[in-house]
Amino acid sequence: MDFNKGIIAAHNAKRRIHGAPDLVYNATLAASAQDWANRCHFAHGSDGVLKWGECLEAGSMPPGNGSVAVDYWYSESQGYDYTKEVDDSHPAQAAGHFVQMIWKSTSSIGCAYAACSEDQMQMPGLGPKGNFIVYYTYGGVAGEYVANVLPPKPGMQDVTDPSKMGTLKGVRLGGDFHGYDHH
Repeated sequence: MDFNKGIIAAHNAKRRIHGAPDLVYNATLAASAQDWANRCHFAHGSDGVLKWGECLEAGSMPPGNGSVAVDYWYSESQGYDYTKEVDDSHPAQAAGHFVQMIWKSTSSIGCAYAACSEDQMQMPGLGPKGNFIVYYTYGGVAGEYVANVLPPKPGMQDVTDPSKMGTLKGVRLGGDFHGYDHH
């Protein structure tokens, strides 16, 4: 399975748990994601410039079909309160990747991967990295969370294989570096 098909399949498997429609490939999003990935700059785009939702990964392993990254992003669903809108007491950022992945009104996705040097990624001592970007038609709109971030459907459960979660040598969450990074 190629990279794009794998990413889309992994996203759609998670979205179905929540009753969200399947995403389709979007060449415009993919081209923008590739442009950003090729810069080898592991940071989110500027809010004033970025027109789409985004999830980032960087790691010393090839991306394969992307399912490991999708599993990490989806793991942010642990403890998510589906009954509350986003506000100061219920920030979206703790679950921003999860929210973007399953946002019901998001309809398309584009993704990219670029091999980057250790110096380009500014992560010394860890060798070459891959910069992996996923863009979505935008989600995460204040006041629309309850309508777009749906709880798992009855009888549906996450199909994440917990044993895969240990295959990466750590995670970067909120700036705490542990060897494998995601934003």
